[in-house]
Amino acid sequence: AAARLRVGGRLVFLLPVPAECAAPALPPSDCLVLESASRHAVSARMHRYLLTLRKAREASAADVGEARVLEAAAGEGGGAGGGTAADALPKPWEVSTLST
Repeated sequence: AAARLRVGGRLVFLLPVPAECAAPALPPSDCLVLESASRHAVSARMHRYLLTLRKAREASAADVGEARVLEAAAGEGGGAGGGTAADALPKPWEVSTLST
């Protein structure tokens, strides 16, 4: 997200956590700043955070390099062509939900 968002852009996502979890630990980033965090009880055992991160400055080469290292570690052997693990996943428009 640090490499793809424009400055001022926001990344918003839900993060499920156990109810006993105090606060989620987010990876440190100099260019993405936590703008808001809101906790919602989903059940007696599970809660979720609605997190909003805002891009405060352009990503440095170190920021982008760290993300690529994490992507490579998460998707070892992502396929030929040097793609990332996300590239190997089917796109929503490529998945058929109709059975024949």
